[in-house]
Amino acid sequence: MQAGVPAGAVNTVPQAFAQPHTAYRDMLIQSEGHRAPGIPVKLARTPASAGRRPPRFGEHTVEILAWSRRN
Repeated sequence: MQAGVPAGAVNTVPQAFAQPHTAYRDMLIQSEGHRAPGIPVKLARTPASAGRRPPRFGEHTVEILAWSRRN
């Protein structure tokens, strides 16, 4: 910092989510047993919201394979 180079600590993911600023910015989404980073861009007139949880491993395999056979 004294040399005029902006710098800061490099955090692990758990350390980053433990920061007060992360909580203030609502950067941790917890829903249906799933934890994920929140939406980083905050717009006053058009606020974003998280949709559904991501699919579990193999959750839609049968549907995807059936769709791919039809197309």
